[in-house]
Amino acid sequence: MRGIRNAFFAGLLFCVPVSVTIFVVQFLVDFAGKPVRQHVTVGTSELAQEWGRPEIIETFWVKQGIPILSAILVLVAITLIGWFSRYLFGKWLIDLMEGVIKKVPVIKSIYASVKEIVARFGEDSKKNFKQVVLVRFPHAGAWTVGFLTNSEPSELSEKLGTPLLHIFVPTTPNPTGGYFLLFREEDVIRISMSVSDAMKLVISGGALLPKRDAAASADAPPSALPDAFPPSAAPSPPSPPEPEARGA
Repeated sequence: MRGIRNAFFAGLLFCVPVSVTIFVVQFLVDFAGKPVRQHVTVGTSELAQEWGRPEIIETFWVKQGIPILSAILVLVAITLIGWFSRYLFGKWLIDLMEGVIKKVPVIKSIYASVKEIVARFGEDSKKNFKQVVLVRFPHAGAWTVGFLTNSEPSELSEKLGTPLLHIFVPTTPNPTGGYFLLFREEDVIRISMSVSDAMKLVISGGALLPKRDAAASADAPPSALPDAFPPSAAPSPPSPPEPEARGA
Protein backbone atom coordinates (compact mmCIF):
# COMPACT_ATOMS: atom_id res chain seq x y z
CA MET A 1 0.00 0.00 0.00
CA ARG A 2 2.85 2.35 0.83
CA GLY A 3 4.43 1.66 -2.58
CA ILE A 4 1.22 2.66 -4.37
CA ARG A 5 1.02 5.86 -2.33
CA ASN A 6 4.65 6.76 -3.07
CA ALA A 7 4.11 6.08 -6.77
CA PHE A 8 1.01 8.29 -6.75
CA PHE A 9 2.84 11.21 -5.14
CA ALA A 10 5.79 10.75 -7.51
CA GLY A 11 3.41 10.97 -10.48
CA LEU A 12 1.72 13.97 -8.89
CA LEU A 13 5.05 15.78 -8.48
CA PHE A 14 5.73 15.18 -12.17
CA CYS A 15 2.28 16.05 -13.53
CA VAL A 16 1.60 19.23 -11.52
CA PRO A 17 4.61 21.27 -12.78
CA VAL A 18 3.99 20.10 -16.36
CA SER A 19 0.29 20.99 -16.14
CA VAL A 20 0.99 24.40 -14.63
CA THR A 21 3.62 25.12 -17.31
CA ILE A 22 1.21 24.18 -20.10
CA PHE A 23 -1.51 26.34 -18.52
CA VAL A 24 0.80 29.36 -18.20
CA VAL A 25 2.10 29.01 -21.77
CA GLN A 26 -1.45 28.68 -23.12
CA PHE A 27 -2.55 31.72 -21.11
CA LEU A 28 0.37 33.82 -22.40
CA VAL A 29 -0.27 32.73 -26.00
CA ASP A 30 -3.98 33.59 -25.72
CA PHE A 31 -3.28 36.89 -23.98
CA ALA A 32 -0.54 38.00 -26.39
CA GLY A 33 -2.39 36.98 -29.55
CA LYS A 34 -5.82 38.33 -28.60
CA PRO A 35 -5.37 41.79 -30.26
CA VAL A 36 -4.77 40.34 -33.74
CA ARG A 37 -6.41 36.91 -33.55
CA GLN A 38 -9.58 38.01 -35.34
CA HIS A 39 -7.58 39.48 -38.23
CA VAL A 40 -5.45 36.34 -38.50
CA THR A 41 -8.60 34.18 -38.52
CA VAL A 42 -10.18 36.27 -41.29
CA GLY A 43 -6.95 36.28 -43.30
CA THR A 44 -6.55 32.51 -42.95
CA SER A 45 -10.16 31.95 -44.01
CA GLU A 46 -9.77 34.15 -47.11
CA LEU A 47 -6.52 32.39 -47.99
CA ALA A 48 -8.23 29.00 -47.68
CA GLN A 49 -11.03 30.23 -49.96
CA GLU A 50 -8.52 31.32 -52.61
CA TRP A 51 -6.84 27.92 -52.45
CA GLY A 52 -10.21 26.26 -52.92
CA ARG A 53 -9.97 24.40 -49.61
CA PRO A 54 -12.26 26.20 -47.15
CA GLU A 55 -12.58 23.07 -45.03
CA ILE A 56 -9.02 23.33 -43.67
CA ILE A 57 -10.05 26.28 -41.50
CA GLU A 58 -11.94 23.79 -39.29
CA THR A 59 -9.05 21.36 -38.88
CA PHE A 60 -7.39 20.86 -35.51
CA TRP A 61 -3.94 22.13 -36.51
CA VAL A 62 -5.27 25.32 -38.07
CA LYS A 63 -7.42 26.09 -35.01
CA GLN A 64 -4.43 25.55 -32.72
CA GLY A 65 -2.04 27.39 -35.01
CA ILE A 66 -4.05 30.63 -35.25
CA PRO A 67 -3.50 31.65 -31.56
CA ILE A 68 0.20 30.76 -31.80
CA LEU A 69 0.63 32.73 -35.04
CA SER A 70 -1.25 35.68 -33.50
CA ALA A 71 1.04 35.67 -30.45
CA ILE A 72 4.14 35.51 -32.66
CA LEU A 73 2.93 38.48 -34.71
CA VAL A 74 2.32 40.52 -31.56
CA LEU A 75 5.76 39.65 -30.15
CA VAL A 76 7.43 40.52 -33.46
CA ALA A 77 5.56 43.83 -33.55
CA ILE A 78 6.66 44.67 -30.00
CA THR A 79 10.26 43.78 -30.88
CA LEU A 80 10.16 45.98 -33.98
CA ILE A 81 8.74 48.86 -31.94
CA GLY A 82 11.58 48.44 -29.43
CA TRP A 83 14.18 48.30 -32.19
CA PHE A 84 12.59 51.29 -33.93
CA SER A 85 12.56 53.35 -30.71
CA ARG A 86 16.36 53.12 -30.40
CA TYR A 87 16.88 55.38 -33.36
CA LEU A 88 16.47 59.14 -33.54
CA PHE A 89 13.21 59.20 -35.50
CA GLY A 90 11.75 56.48 -33.34
CA LYS A 91 12.67 58.32 -30.14
CA TRP A 92 11.19 61.51 -31.53
CA LEU A 93 7.93 59.75 -32.40
CA ILE A 94 7.70 58.06 -28.99
CA ASP A 95 8.45 61.36 -27.22
CA LEU A 96 5.68 62.93 -29.28
CA MET A 97 3.22 60.18 -28.29
CA GLU A 98 4.21 60.48 -24.62
CA GLY A 99 3.71 64.25 -24.82
CA VAL A 100 0.14 63.70 -26.05
CA ILE A 101 -0.55 61.08 -23.36
CA LYS A 102 0.77 63.36 -20.59
CA LYS A 103 -1.78 66.00 -21.52
CA VAL A 104 -4.74 63.71 -20.74
CA PRO A 105 -5.58 64.18 -17.02
CA VAL A 106 -6.32 60.60 -15.88
CA ILE A 107 -4.36 58.62 -18.47
CA LYS A 108 -1.12 60.50 -17.77
CA SER A 109 -1.10 59.31 -14.14
CA ILE A 110 -1.74 55.69 -15.11
CA TYR A 111 0.88 55.79 -17.88
CA ALA A 112 3.53 57.35 -15.61
CA SER A 113 2.91 54.79 -12.85
CA VAL A 114 3.02 51.78 -15.19
CA LYS A 115 6.15 53.09 -16.92
CA GLU A 116 7.92 53.58 -13.60
CA ILE A 117 7.01 50.08 -12.41
CA VAL A 118 8.23 48.50 -15.66
CA ALA A 119 11.48 50.47 -15.45
CA ARG A 120 11.90 49.52 -11.79
CA PHE A 121 11.68 45.78 -12.43
CA GLY A 122 13.12 45.80 -15.95
CA GLU A 123 16.71 46.16 -17.07
CA ASP A 124 17.58 48.66 -14.32
CA SER A 125 16.38 46.53 -11.39
CA LYS A 126 19.95 45.59 -10.42
CA LYS A 127 20.87 49.29 -10.34
CA ASN A 128 17.88 50.10 -8.13
CA PHE A 129 18.63 47.23 -5.76
CA LYS A 130 22.07 48.19 -4.49
CA GLN A 131 22.65 45.33 -2.06
CA VAL A 132 20.99 42.31 -0.49
CA VAL A 133 20.33 42.62 3.24
CA LEU A 134 18.74 40.76 6.14
CA VAL A 135 16.20 42.56 8.32
CA ARG A 136 13.81 41.61 11.11
CA PHE A 137 10.35 41.37 9.56
CA PRO A 138 7.41 41.02 10.15
CA HIS A 139 8.27 40.84 13.89
CA ALA A 140 11.36 40.98 16.05
CA GLY A 141 11.76 37.19 16.13
CA ALA A 142 11.83 36.66 12.34
CA TRP A 143 14.33 37.45 9.57
CA THR A 144 13.72 38.05 5.88
CA VAL A 145 15.64 38.98 2.74
CA GLY A 146 15.41 42.59 1.57
CA PHE A 147 17.04 44.90 -0.95
CA LEU A 148 18.77 48.16 -0.13
CA THR A 149 17.33 50.78 -2.47
CA ASN A 150 18.65 54.00 -0.98
CA SER A 151 21.04 55.05 1.79
CA GLU A 152 21.20 58.79 1.10
CA PRO A 153 19.95 61.28 3.72
CA SER A 154 16.32 62.27 3.13
CA GLU A 155 13.52 64.23 4.74
CA LEU A 156 12.42 60.99 6.40
CA SER A 157 15.78 60.71 8.17
CA GLU A 158 15.70 64.36 9.19
CA LYS A 159 12.20 64.13 10.65
CA LEU A 160 13.08 61.04 12.72
CA GLY A 161 16.47 62.43 13.71
CA THR A 162 18.50 59.38 12.70
CA PRO A 163 20.05 58.06 9.44
CA LEU A 164 17.75 55.53 7.80
CA LEU A 165 18.20 52.93 5.09
CA HIS A 166 15.44 52.39 2.52
CA ILE A 167 14.73 48.66 2.29
CA PHE A 168 12.39 46.89 -0.12
CA VAL A 169 11.11 43.52 1.15
CA PRO A 170 9.53 41.54 -1.74
CA THR A 171 6.71 39.04 -1.39
CA THR A 172 6.86 35.37 -2.39
CA PRO A 173 6.45 34.14 -5.10
CA ASN A 174 5.67 37.47 -6.82
CA PRO A 175 8.57 39.86 -6.09
CA THR A 176 6.94 42.82 -7.87
CA GLY A 177 4.87 43.37 -4.72
CA GLY A 178 6.28 43.97 -1.28
CA TYR A 179 6.91 46.41 1.53
CA PHE A 180 8.94 49.62 1.72
CA LEU A 181 10.53 49.80 5.16
CA LEU A 182 12.90 52.16 6.95
CA PHE A 183 15.68 50.73 9.13
CA ARG A 184 18.61 52.10 11.06
CA GLU A 185 22.03 50.96 9.87
CA GLU A 186 22.62 48.94 13.04
CA ASP A 187 19.38 47.00 12.45
CA VAL A 188 20.41 45.80 8.98
CA ILE A 189 22.82 43.00 8.07
CA ARG A 190 24.44 43.40 4.65
CA ILE A 191 25.28 40.14 2.88
CA SER A 192 27.35 39.31 -0.19
CA MET A 193 24.57 37.44 -2.06
CA SER A 194 23.91 38.83 -5.54
CA VAL A 195 20.59 40.47 -6.41
CA SER A 196 19.76 37.77 -8.98
CA ASP A 197 20.45 34.95 -6.50
CA ALA A 198 18.33 36.68 -3.86
CA MET A 199 15.49 37.05 -6.37
CA LYS A 200 15.65 33.32 -7.14
CA LEU A 201 15.57 32.61 -3.42
CA VAL A 202 12.49 34.80 -2.92
CA ILE A 203 10.58 33.51 -5.96
CA SER A 204 11.21 29.87 -5.02
CA GLY A 205 10.13 30.42 -1.44
CA GLY A 206 13.62 29.61 -0.18
CA ALA A 207 13.97 26.37 -2.16
CA LEU A 208 16.70 27.58 -4.57
CA LEU A 209 19.79 28.29 -2.52
CA PRO A 210 22.69 30.08 -4.27
CA LYS A 211 26.00 28.25 -4.56
CA ARG A 212 28.63 29.39 -2.10
CA ASP A 213 32.39 29.21 -2.08
CA ALA A 214 33.15 26.77 0.73
CA ALA A 215 36.61 28.22 1.41
CA ALA A 216 35.35 31.80 1.53
CA SER A 217 32.43 30.82 3.75
CA ALA A 218 34.74 29.08 6.22
CA ASP A 219 37.03 32.11 6.48
CA ALA A 220 34.22 34.65 6.80
CA PRO A 221 33.57 35.75 10.41
CA PRO A 222 29.97 35.49 11.66
CA SER A 223 27.97 38.73 11.52
CA ALA A 224 26.88 40.36 14.74
CA LEU A 225 23.12 40.17 15.03
CA PRO A 226 21.30 43.37 15.96
CA ASP A 227 19.25 43.33 19.10
CA ALA A 228 15.68 42.15 18.65
CA PHE A 229 14.51 45.06 20.84
CA PRO A 230 16.23 48.35 21.62
CA PRO A 231 17.17 48.65 25.31
CA SER A 232 14.33 51.08 25.96
CA ALA A 233 11.77 48.72 24.39
CA ALA A 234 13.02 45.44 25.82
CA PRO A 235 10.22 43.59 27.59
CA SER A 236 10.71 43.23 31.34
CA PRO A 237 10.49 39.75 32.89
CA PRO A 238 7.23 38.95 34.67
CA SER A 239 7.17 39.50 38.42
CA PRO A 240 6.87 36.37 40.59
CA PRO A 241 3.44 35.88 42.13
CA GLU A 242 3.03 37.02 45.73
CA PRO A 243 2.47 34.25 48.28
CA GLU A 244 -1.07 33.91 49.49
CA ALA A 245 -1.73 34.93 53.07
CA ARG A 246 -2.68 32.01 55.26
CA GLY A 247 -5.23 32.31 57.95
CA ALA A 248 -4.19 32.12 61.55
